Amino acid sequence: MRGNFATEPEEYNVLFSFESEDHSFIQYHESTLVDEGTYVKINDNAYLLKSDLQDTYFVLQEDNSFYYYDTILSEPRFIKMIYGSSATVYFDQTYYDKDSLND
Repeated sequence: MRGNFATEPEEYNVLFSFESEDHSFIQYHESTLVDEGTYVKINDNAYLLKSDLQDTYFVLQEDNSFYYYDTILSEPRFIKMIYGSSATVYFDQTYYDKDSLND
């Protein structure tokens, strides 16, 4: 898996960037780095995200979207992630302060 996935424009801005060479991912909320780790392909379309903050599964749909249960926000919820492109996206930032995300 390679590329980036983001929420709908009217949703809270969440972005995942996946790199196929080392099976890594980076997660951003509102362009702020919130998590990074690795992913494991479980079967054809099922993946496991592993990091210090989460171990969670998602299933890639036929349209290359997936639903992600976001537990990093103060009010966890399911978020639909939509495929953007095969480009891996990086922002030059440090980790977030969790309290500042929920202001």
